[in-house]
Amino acid sequence: MALVCTPGQLRRRAELFDRLAQLTAAGMPLPAAIEDQRRQAASAPFRSPLATLSRQLHSGSTLGDALPHTGRWLSDFDAALLRAGEQSGRLPGVLELLARHYRARADLARTLLVLLAYPLLLAHVAALIFPVERLQHLVLRGDWAGYVGHKLLLLVPFYTVVLLGIAAFQDSRGESWRALLERVLHYVPGLGPARRSLALARLAAALEALIGAGVSIIEAWDLAAAASGSPALRRIVQESKAKLYEGMTPADMVREHPAFPPTFASQYQVGEISGQLEASLIRLRDDCQEDGFRRLKVVFMVGAGLAVGLVLLLVAWQIIHFWVRYYQNIFEAIPGAT
Repeated sequence: MALVCTPGQLRRRAELFDRLAQLTAAGMPLPAAIEDQRRQAASAPFRSPLATLSRQLHSGSTLGDALPHTGRWLSDFDAALLRAGEQSGRLPGVLELLARHYRARADLARTLLVLLAYPLLLAHVAALIFPVERLQHLVLRGDWAGYVGHKLLLLVPFYTVVLLGIAAFQDSRGESWRALLERVLHYVPGLGPARRSLALARLAAALEALIGAGVSIIEAWDLAAAASGSPALRRIVQESKAKLYEGMTPADMVREHPAFPPTFASQYQVGEISGQLEASLIRLRDDCQEDGFRRLKVVFMVGAGLAVGLVLLLVAWQIIHFWVRYYQNIFEAIPGAT
């Protein structure tokens, strides 16, 4: 699944998981629920993987065995949670968790698009009007070729950068590329902390589901780190596995690495000591997800404000430049004025 999705795609995914959660909670077997949703799926991206899942499940495969046959339809995070839900017998709850996760992402994506709509519209209007000389030549001389060519020189590089940015954030990118991207974004104010919070939220969600499924704590950390989507977290767990097998607790690992905020480390340690680790992980999941989404909203609000301000400054400069040239031409046309 692509990391960058439209609000509609995210909402449809949330609705699918929500309906599967309702059907399985009502007692319908998973193969029948999958087949029911396959028949109702209106979009090809859902029909094909659901059909594959349905065939695999009806042939006797488990959900965990069937998921790899669906390609990149699901993220590592989704697949890890679904396997854990199947193993623990808590699949309806996991499906509902995924539905909430995608509803929150859809709401965030919609908010971000609303924030970006005005500066993008303003920038495109300014690009079509300025410089005024191009518009004058179009109106007075019918110079369509010059006008369109100039606008393409402005807009094509912009959309090229946008498309390259979207491609850079795809889940299909290799581990080394995602690690480089994570290191670069680490230094971006607001965006870096937001990405780290969301990775920790996915880590906590996967850990809670895996531990509830009876997976050993070390294996659960290994799988959850992979599901988090953060190469840094995965590297920390890989490097600490030998110490974990020798007796170091995950709470000690979390406390030693600055990648885990102090609040995360303290809550995890309290849960580990008190024997209420799953409850602590649920709180960490919710807190980190809320913090990550809040930071992303702030980043995009500030970015939208800066974009509007920049466009207005460029428009003001173009207006001033036009009138200065206009009055300069008049002044030069007056005999004896020079």
